[in-house]
Amino acid sequence: MTLRWFACIPLAMLMVLGAPTARAADAMPAPVRAPAPAAAPSPSASDDLDRQLGRLLADPGPPLDPDVFGYQAIAIGPTALDQAWRDAQAPAASPLPADWAALVARIGGLPLRAQAEAVDEFVNRRVAVATDQEVYGVADHWASLAETIAAGRGDCEDFAIAKMRLLQMAGVPSRLLYLVLVRDTRRQVDHAVLLVREGDALLVLDSEAERVRTAGEVTAYRPIAGFSGESRWLFQTAQAAAALEAAEHPPGVDPAILPAPAIPTPGAARTAPDAPQ
Repeated sequence: MTLRWFACIPLAMLMVLGAPTARAADAMPAPVRAPAPAAAPSPSASDDLDRQLGRLLADPGPPLDPDVFGYQAIAIGPTALDQAWRDAQAPAASPLPADWAALVARIGGLPLRAQAEAVDEFVNRRVAVATDQEVYGVADHWASLAETIAAGRGDCEDFAIAKMRLLQMAGVPSRLLYLVLVRDTRRQVDHAVLLVREGDALLVLDSEAERVRTAGEVTAYRPIAGFSGESRWLFQTAQAAAALEAAEHPPGVDPAILPAPAIPTPGAARTAPDAPQ
């Protein structure tokens, strides 16, 4: 259903005027010619506007809880990784390189899934896999987009953050994007992916996969923690989440004042991309 209805709402104004006398009629100024109507926007511009309005109307406000991979998201307060999360979202001090900027310009008017696929392929092809120790000389570092572009290398969360920032620059609302730390139960390593909410579905953008998948296609990931804007989550099965809610969040207690949980960070050691799981 198109959203162009907002431009078609009529404004009715009723003006009741008495019949002018001959003198009044003679004194009335000549009618003012109305200016020519502005040119209608091109179909592509209207389509772009429809898509942007559709995203705003379909998912207003803060991000929805990212229940994913069979686990329920539980909103939490501050965590030990909050500063790293904020630093990773820092805006670039200089313009993007030409090929990166061209990508953002090219996908700006595309449907969300096409944007996600283009960004996923672009980053996976242009950024080499490396550990934080190899690139930054520390065990764990969440790189900003500018750092990843400059280094040309990064680990799993650097891939995910770069994809998130590019999608934001292309106009995707931040509330539709989630950085999620996961445990790869098949390889027994920690990992990170970007989730993109498309309606009721969650798309998985993964440096270890050759294509964008829906969350339902991924069977080997157990979510640990998620970040989107100012929101944070831990993950539990539905049964465990209910038990945790009853035991640790009694009525009248704000979960935000509870102690910050310890969240493991993705392991630095990574292998070559596996086949889609």
